[in-house]
Amino acid sequence: MGERVRHRSFQMVPDSEIRRAESWYITYREGIANIIFAQADIRFSRYLIASFLTEASNREAFFEENAYLEPTPTEVDRILMIAYLRALASTSCLINAEEILEIQVKEGEVPLEFCP
Repeated sequence: MGERVRHRSFQMVPDSEIRRAESWYITYREGIANIIFAQADIRFSRYLIASFLTEASNREAFFEENAYLEPTPTEVDRILMIAYLRALASTSCLINAEEILEIQVKEGEVPLEFCP
């Protein structure tokens, strides 16, 4: 096996940050998935995941909406939530990759096609 090369434009979040039991991401990620998949209508599930992804993509909105929660979120939590929601959306087939990119470009505004 060759020498490991460090990728310059992307660095993984250290495991110590992800695994902290008191982190915002660890505390709230399962609850968000439960809310999304508890809906009887798939259109509403699409709307919810699009809303969560829109909020997480907009840095200011994310911290403003979650400021009252304990523990308070960090930038690492926000990035992890974006990655989690993107994976959840695409693996569940609620939202495809093109729609995910459209949501992230809008930053703070859910596209109308997601509204039930």
